[in-house]
Amino acid sequence: MSTISAGTVVPVAQLDSLTGSRFIASFAILVLHGAAFGYSLPSWLDLAQAVSYFFVLSGFILGYRYPRLPERRAIARFYWARFARIWPVHFFCLMLGIATVPAAFWATADGATWSILPLQILLVNAWIPIERFVFGFNPPAWTISVECFFYAIYPALIFRWTATWQWKLAGSGLLMLALALIGYVAALPAATTPEQQNQLSTLALLYGNPLARLFEFTLGMTAAMVWHRSHRHLQLSFGIATALEVVLLCAIIVDWYWTGHKAAAWAIEIGRPGFDWRVLTSTPLGTGACLLYAPLILLLAAGKGLIAKLLARPIPVVLGEASYSLYMLQAVMLVPVIRNPQWFETWSVGGRVIIGFTAIVVTALLLWRFVERPSRHWLLDRQPASWRPQAVAST
Repeated sequence: MSTISAGTVVPVAQLDSLTGSRFIASFAILVLHGAAFGYSLPSWLDLAQAVSYFFVLSGFILGYRYPRLPERRAIARFYWARFARIWPVHFFCLMLGIATVPAAFWATADGATWSILPLQILLVNAWIPIERFVFGFNPPAWTISVECFFYAIYPALIFRWTATWQWKLAGSGLLMLALALIGYVAALPAATTPEQQNQLSTLALLYGNPLARLFEFTLGMTAAMVWHRSHRHLQLSFGIATALEVVLLCAIIVDWYWTGHKAAAWAIEIGRPGFDWRVLTSTPLGTGACLLYAPLILLLAAGKGLIAKLLARPIPVVLGEASYSLYMLQAVMLVPVIRNPQWFETWSVGGRVIIGFTAIVVTALLLWRFVERPSRHWLLDRQPASWRPQAVAST
């Protein structure tokens, strides 16, 4: 792995434990969507929180790898690397979903129409806070559109970051609160009906809107700055690091449990239908879990504790490398199950889950091995020569 510094490439450590953690988060989303196999999750458990972890982790990784983008060539390399990272699998899964699932289903499920397709190909669909644009074809890809927005503004965010991070972090939090105030004053609905396809909703404005999720991303960037400043001086023993990992994970579960049980009462007290459990249990407006994800990421990056060491083992790392393919592919493979419940009606729920999850994970590994990795390397090898920096020799 390498990072950009003064227009050059400087070697940095591979944070394998964070790679392994990506699989855990992606698999949590699979468990959330996998209810199509016939099981149900506890009412308090909203695994969409894994999306929040991804946004914080994304901010950390970019802040870790690209602490500075000092000149235009560095910015061009950054954009090209991000394009090579996300677009090929996005396009492959989008086309696969359209080819295997009738457009009428997507139109019924999410109000998608063919007019949305160009926006989704370009990954700008979630920038429009209307549900049928945000979710469109292959609904989980909304988060990649949000990420694309973060990438677009990252050079501006990272500019003089160490001198401006306080107001940028605070500003992103205030922006989220301002959007919530708009949703409250306008009494927006939680979600739209087929008859309201072009109406704003809090699901699109506060859950799927990149401006509303910017706080989580900048929080991750702040954690990366803390890492660059202090990780060499932070000496944790195996026991202390493990204890801190366990404490943070327990605090996260307690936050999920408490928020999940309180969300319904909070929605009644707020007195606005738009502030339902999806907003209150999945975004920083209702849960403080993202404030716990940042220190957890720092701990895992340090690699000192038991959980970090387990996540850095070869199998979790390989699964983590394939986590993006897993995330993008799961809806494409689950939708046929939703459309054809008779396929598994004679199977036990356990059998459906074991066979179904195994098939999805194995297919994701194949997608990573034969599409994601080769296409990324092919694109990176073809960036304009004028953008390429000289490698700094290691000593």
